[in-house]
Amino acid sequence: MPCGARSRRSRFGRDKIAEVGLARAVALVRDAGLRVSSVCRGGFFPSPSAAERVHRIDDNRRAIEEAAALGAPALVLVCGPAEGQPLAAARAQVADGIAALVYDAAASGVRLAIEAAAPMMIADRSVRRQASRRRTSSPNASSRRRSAFVCDVYHVFWDAVVEREIARAGERLSGFHVSDWTTPTGDVTATAR
Repeated sequence: MPCGARSRRSRFGRDKIAEVGLARAVALVRDAGLRVSSVCRGGFFPSPSAAERVHRIDDNRRAIEEAAALGAPALVLVCGPAEGQPLAAARAQVADGIAALVYDAAASGVRLAIEAAAPMMIADRSVRRQASRRRTSSPNASSRRRSAFVCDVYHVFWDAVVEREIARAGERLSGFHVSDWTTPTGDVTATAR
């Protein structure tokens, strides 16, 4: 898109929906003549507490409803950090969370678009880390067919097999987040003492 051109598609954040309310958000998008490409974000499934995991799945159901109301074809899932659990347990909770939502999403016409995070963000953002791992995020064939992926350049540019994985995703690739970031980003391995 040329510099200065205006896109008629927009990614919509749930924080903005909460600020104005869903009905107002729908009206704003409609009145501006926009189409929403995705709602960001759902996910954050892992928790040591079973009750909290149920609460998070319910919140994701609300996010699916918001995406459907806005006409967004996808809900971006940032799967969530381990929260003090072993990675394997947290990843299993992500798979369970996605499996719990796939039919709700399909019934609403919304795809669950899993976004991987850079490895240094596993502790804070998502236990899903690598483009080549995203296709295994869903626990069974039905969930895999009903879920999609979002490719965020910031998180996957370093992956040696990312181009192969993008090609492999085919129609399951829901979109790209083309990111811009400044360097140096700082020492992410340093700790404050």
